[in-house]
Amino acid sequence: MGKLEKDVLKALIDYLIAHGYPEASLAIEWPIGKYRADLIMVDPDTRAPVAIFEVKRQRTPQNEKFGRTQIESF
Repeated sequence: MGKLEKDVLKALIDYLIAHGYPEASLAIEWPIGKYRADLIMVDPDTRAPVAIFEVKRQRTPQNEKFGRTQIESF
């Protein structure tokens, strides 16, 4: 993960925490199958994923297609 991706991921985490999501419910680089999701929001009681976030370096058709493929495979 490059610096831009890390910065965007940090900003997303800060945003979620500022809007009341507990830091303990956020997991970075969560393994799902052969991939790792950049950020997962988990249920605090069951630790089951409830939201999946993928961060890409830049918005290109190829990155969007790959990101969708990753999310669909999760």
